[in-house]
Amino acid sequence: MSYNSLTTRIPENPRKLFGCIDVLDRIKNFVDSHNPGRDIEKDLAHFYVYQSVLFMIRLCGQVNPENKNRLSKFITNFINEPEFIDKIRNYVPADGNYRIIPMLMKFRITWVLMKLCNIEARRLYKSF
Repeated sequence: MSYNSLTTRIPENPRKLFGCIDVLDRIKNFVDSHNPGRDIEKDLAHFYVYQSVLFMIRLCGQVNPENKNRLSKFITNFINEPEFIDKIRNYVPADGNYRIIPMLMKFRITWVLMKLCNIEARRLYKSF
């Protein structure tokens, strides 16, 4: 498999990022209804942000002159979503998790975010 064959479609709607946003809502509702008092909001927010970082890395690994502006627009829309802003506000990376990429997302520094994610994608997927 070559690096170029690793493709991820750029969604039109940031809410459809990696297909788990609705699932996270359902998990929270399930836990709330079956175990009132158990607060898993921080755990779900951490999972959401971490998965967002991984998706951004994979997505930005595909940046090229034809899709650069579309990708930038998607990322800008995503990191400005109220739901994302709420979840990243208190994000504290666990040991071994990315630190700079979530910070760039939090402070909405799109072009640097895209470049760093592109570099990380090339590092991660160079063996393919």
